Amino acid sequence: MKDDKHTTKDRLLDAAEQLFAEKGFDGASIRELAAAADVNVAAVNYHFQGKDNLYREVIKRRFVGQRDATLAALETLLEETEGQPALDRVIETLVGQHVAGALALPGQPTFMALMGREMNADRTIENATFFKQLIAPVFEAFSAAVRQARPDLEQDQVNWFMASIVGQVHHFIFRRHKWDS
Repeated sequence: MKDDKHTTKDRLLDAAEQLFAEKGFDGASIRELAAAADVNVAAVNYHFQGKDNLYREVIKRRFVGQRDATLAALETLLEETEGQPALDRVIETLVGQHVAGALALPGQPTFMALMGREMNADRTIENATFFKQLIAPVFEAFSAAVRQARPDLEQDQVNWFMASIVGQVHHFIFRRHKWDS
């Protein structure tokens, strides 16, 4: 039964997020996506010009706003500290924004599962470039802030540091989702 509160495009995005998280991009067919959204198969092409664009819109819908809020929070921190943040404040900003964003919206654990699946999938160069465009600004900005807080660290140490923090946050979010279920 169709939900009149959501547009066809919204229903497709919601259904696609769920199916892509469960089955991956390759495992979810356009026919399944349309059926889950209770729309005609042609709606995928009409609204998104195909499954690839639908997939990208699912990612962008959640990720772009979160990325922008996270970068804005870091910018505020850097302004408050005149470009000399303490390491604990950088970590607090990154973790706080990530956790708040991931847990604030319904469906975010599903989106996190989708992102986890995507990060471990073999993807074409085009998809790798797409993700790099979304993730790189956050990674670069926070890496620079860590280097400002700890100029003694080498870049490879900063990279491991960042990966560790993000990995721990993702683990917490997935575990919390399971505890709440």
